[in-house]
Amino acid sequence: MLIEADPDGGVLAARWHAELGTSWSPGWLDAVAAARLGSLVDALGVSAQAVGADVGLVAGVPSPAAMSAALTAVSDTQWRQLAEYEGVTVVDVGRFRPDTDACVRAADAVLVVTDSTLPGAQLAAARLEALDLPDRAGLVVVGSGPYSVDEVAEQCPVDAGRVWQVPEDRRAAAAIWRAGLAARGLDRSRLAAAVSAIATDLHKPRNPTDRAEPEATAGVDAAEPVSEFLGAFRG
Repeated sequence: MLIEADPDGGVLAARWHAELGTSWSPGWLDAVAAARLGSLVDALGVSAQAVGADVGLVAGVPSPAAMSAALTAVSDTQWRQLAEYEGVTVVDVGRFRPDTDACVRAADAVLVVTDSTLPGAQLAAARLEALDLPDRAGLVVVGSGPYSVDEVAEQCPVDAGRVWQVPEDRRAAAAIWRAGLAARGLDRSRLAAAVSAIATDLHKPRNPTDRAEPEATAGVDAAEPVSEFLGAFRG
């Protein structure tokens, strides 16, 4: 299940409407409203729309105010209930903000996604330091750039075994943009292979001694839109 819980507003329903017929309702706001009278997990299940083989989307609405209000309406206990879901739940919460804190801290794994530039490395380091979740946080570097994955990771307080790189696969990204996770040929793409490897690694037992030394970074403008978060709940 993919939950679009970005407090800056949802875009996936509109983006995939032409190919998949997705809409804002049923979606995230419907699930939160229904959860007031019952289980969040059950509410999410009936609010999901098919966007791929065995993948359901719980879509967000474009309004930042409505999305932020819905996020703060979900209790810490309800976020933890997502562990009861039979399968994998990925929550896209956009950038780390106070109204996404409860969701992020209830997740089994938190992935910070950035690029391999100096601003990207600095912002990822600042986000990871603010999270302070060394046992659950990971870093995903997209594409290649002026700095290597290792150089970006050296700036971040994250375990060496929880750093991954995904290719800048524009063909696969365009296919997802147009047709969602059911896009033809997506399963054979470099992007899909990289994401599958991350999922496999997240399910492996961890070595507690496998940790990189953090390097503090100062002077980070936290308003810059570089690092984004995916809170992944493994059921």
